[in-house]
Amino acid sequence: MKNFSEANLWFEIADSDLRASNHLLSLIPIPFAIICYHCQQCAEKYLKGYLTLKGTHPPKTHNLLLLAKECAEFNMEFNDLIDDCAELNSYAIEVRYPYFEELNKTDVSQAIKSAGNIKSFVLETIK
Repeated sequence: MKNFSEANLWFEIADSDLRASNHLLSLIPIPFAIICYHCQQCAEKYLKGYLTLKGTHPPKTHNLLLLAKECAEFNMEFNDLIDDCAELNSYAIEVRYPYFEELNKTDVSQAIKSAGNIKSFVLETIK
């Protein structure tokens, strides 16, 4: 039960990131980079929450591909998330600094979709 409580803490913060992403869509101008960053954070926290639930201490990394690979050690279907993880992976660090490639509404829509896919997959997996 302890693992579930700890995992749930990760999931709650992840949900906050996803809610922030959706809320930020209402701003003008739309802060594309910040929204994509929060989507990456949502995905990262869902993957780390899953690892916590499985009794593993999540590594200190923002690399979603690495996290998905670790999750796949418990459930090979996590390999199906590779495209979504790759979509979000660069938003962990690069978007927080100048000179990052300019993002647009299409990027944001895909980031929100990918974060949602990862969230849904993790929640379905732990049922």
